Amino acid sequence: METISNQAHNLERLLQADGYKTWGFLVYGCTYASDLYWQKYLDLFLDEAKYNLGFYSGLDLLDNFAPTVFEDLSPY
Repeated sequence: METISNQAHNLERLLQADGYKTWGFLVYGCTYASDLYWQKYLDLFLDEAKYNLGFYSGLDLLDNFAPTVFEDLSPY
């Protein structure tokens, strides 16, 4: 696979070019009916991130993967 089309390598180049040390996604908990399902979702989310990074030979990016999870029940 060419590195030009390799999403993990493209991400790594962009992070280095912009000087970022960490990267990730914002994840918002929007329902609080089940703590068990929420934890299962987060586990699946992280497993999927690992799988996709592995597919694109980018497992080294996991070291700096820092998703931000918002799951506060208090009103804004």
